[in-house]
Amino acid sequence: MKKLNDLFRKISLWGTSGLLSLLGFHSCDRFLPPMEYGTPHAKYTVSGKVTDSYGNELSQIQVVVPTIVHHTPPRPGFIPDHPITTIDIRDTLYTQSDGSYEYTYDGFPTDTVRIFLKFEDFSSTPVYEPDSTRVDFKFSDLKGGKSWDKGSAKKEVNMKLKAKTP
Repeated sequence: MKKLNDLFRKISLWGTSGLLSLLGFHSCDRFLPPMEYGTPHAKYTVSGKVTDSYGNELSQIQVVVPTIVHHTPPRPGFIPDHPITTIDIRDTLYTQSDGSYEYTYDGFPTDTVRIFLKFEDFSSTPVYEPDSTRVDFKFSDLKGGKSWDKGSAKKEVNMKLKAKTP
């Protein structure tokens, strides 16, 4: 009797595992397009011009990107209103002869990506006061994405630096 029970148990286990395998493979065909592995990413670009209070274009003004913050605002089911992660970038670029600059960040797309910018006259005798700004990119700003590439977004930020008072 014990041998008969063991045989019945083995046959039912083989049959069950075979049936589950067939059902499992069949259910994978429903997902179109096929699943991919990777990391979602997006391209964020901030560009603009730096001028003085009279509208003159300023060249060789240092543009520093100290941090980029990935932020998720509160919503139902997710209460905390705080940054998900803060990335210390510490990237520096300089304005061109026409006062223009462009900074591109290729990173993980979240609800809000905040890029902080500091503008400084880095000459030996600075003539202009430093200034800073924050640029917010919302997930809805991204255009042209497909699959893991969520697209790109571009914003223009023009800065007017004030002359230093003696």
